[in-house]
Amino acid sequence: RLREIKECGATIVIVSHSLGQIEAFCDRSIWIDGGRVRADGTPAETHARYAAFMDGKKAQP
Repeated sequence: RLREIKECGATIVIVSHSLGQIEAFCDRSIWIDGGRVRADGTPAETHARYAAFMDGKKAQP
């Protein structure tokens, strides 16, 4: 059903932690962390920013 709605050109807001779901349904994604927008772009761009952020956090002692 979501695909049908998307094909009609409607805007859909999905809140998810599932990258697969986001990539399947979304042309644009926004990563919000602690109430702040950390990234806004395609799912691939947003995922890359999130992954870089997490890699940086892991590198910190």
